[in-house]
Amino acid sequence: CIRDRYQRRVHGTPKLDQPRSMIGSFVLGALVAAASASHFFLEEGVKKCFVEELSPETNVMVTYNMPALNPAKRLEAFKSAQVHHGKDEPPTHEHRLGLKVTVADPEGFFIHHETFVAPEGSFEFTSLEVHGEHEICFETNTSHWWGNEKLQLSVEIESGADAVDWEAVALKEHLDTLSLKLRALREKMLDVKNEQMNIRRRTDHYRHQSESTFTHVWLWALLDVVVIIVACVAQLKTLQAFFLRKKLV
Repeated sequence: CIRDRYQRRVHGTPKLDQPRSMIGSFVLGALVAAASASHFFLEEGVKKCFVEELSPETNVMVTYNMPALNPAKRLEAFKSAQVHHGKDEPPTHEHRLGLKVTVADPEGFFIHHETFVAPEGSFEFTSLEVHGEHEICFETNTSHWWGNEKLQLSVEIESGADAVDWEAVALKEHLDTLSLKLRALREKMLDVKNEQMNIRRRTDHYRHQSESTFTHVWLWALLDVVVIIVACVAQLKTLQAFFLRKKLV
């Protein structure tokens, strides 16, 4: 099936030489800012995926909103389409419309799969010990040979400290407002620290890869020079032997 890929970062990428005060302001702003959701249309039979770059053992919360899973709103949408396009029959399915969700790690193994029938909901998963791009894919459990519907879908993905239900934490650990804010700020700082470590790790990886590529290119160039020299010497020897046989020299 056709796959549309939407790629975004889990966190904003901070600069390594950024002052601590700027990092603190970034963290505080990230705590009070609301995460923006992605809105798009999901066609039946078509899988659409988000690509999230996650560190090992990162908690992720995904919230979705799909009004078409509500039968009343689905009938209302059909009546609206009937008025504008002159359709005679409502859309029917052999079984109830649902939203299939799969999460795959960088090696392609599924670490979460679930089918939702409620108009809105959420699910959580934790990345394994493999660092890299994780695919979070959405598709319907119904399709037709023709006339597939396009269903509105909103998705919000949060990870790290943003994926924690701080109200539940406050109730469970009996924390006041100030303690809860400090706890959330500390977790966010840890996320920023982990992201900086991941940036350094990726930088080291790319540097080693560049050095390895340069070494291979240099060796191949040296080999080419050696081959050319050997070929020239062989040709000179051949010409010399030819001239001696012909008594030209």
